Amino acid sequence: MARRRRVVAFAGTGHSPFEGQLVPEILYKVVHERPGLDGLDPALREVVEAALAKDPADRPSVPELLELLAGRPRSGAAPSTTRPARSGVMAIGGVAALVFVAVTAIAALIIRPWDGTPPAGGDAYARYVGMWTGSVDHRRGGKVVSTFEATLTIERGRPGQIVGTSDYASLNCNGALKLIDMTGEALRGTETIGQGSCTPVVTITLSAEKDGTLGYSYTTVNNEGTGRLHKIQ
Repeated sequence: MARRRRVVAFAGTGHSPFEGQLVPEILYKVVHERPGLDGLDPALREVVEAALAKDPADRPSVPELLELLAGRPRSGAAPSTTRPARSGVMAIGGVAALVFVAVTAIAALIIRPWDGTPPAGGDAYARYVGMWTGSVDHRRGGKVVSTFEATLTIERGRPGQIVGTSDYASLNCNGALKLIDMTGEALRGTETIGQGSCTPVVTITLSAEKDGTLGYSYTTVNNEGTGRLHKIQ
């Protein structure tokens, strides 16, 4: 039901009611922000806004939605003194028809929480899973001040979950990697050091290179690091 409400918004405006570049950003907006309904026919806006209410208790039931679409006030609401314009009713009917005809095709555009299932057309996550090792240059002011060995083990998981471990033997540090987001081009994670004196928390980016290696990079307030990791397992 919730998916169809978002499809109505998409069909009526030409864009998702919760737009964003990354899945976590979009999911945050779904939970915390008002839907973007600019351009939606005024005759539909009130209905769609009610259907997308954050609190399920505030959303109209199916019978109440039918009443609203028919131009009757929602149960418990004060009756309206005017009827919706015929063009508005026709617009509602047209969009509703479009939804039921196109819902299967448009559903692919609706953002759903990622459950780790490989997307159609390939398994991008497989590009990162495994044990990786290599050298990383640590820079300060653009100059290399040290080089250390890094070993990362990456597993499957969802954004917000621990998906890997990091070990820096030459620095006597190790930590855990929590997934931020992942695409076919790069994986970003928050590294939290559990042992050693390395920077306690840093964002690490692993980029998928054409030669099968992973680019490794991070940036802190005064330092940055880059390296290349090779898969060993």
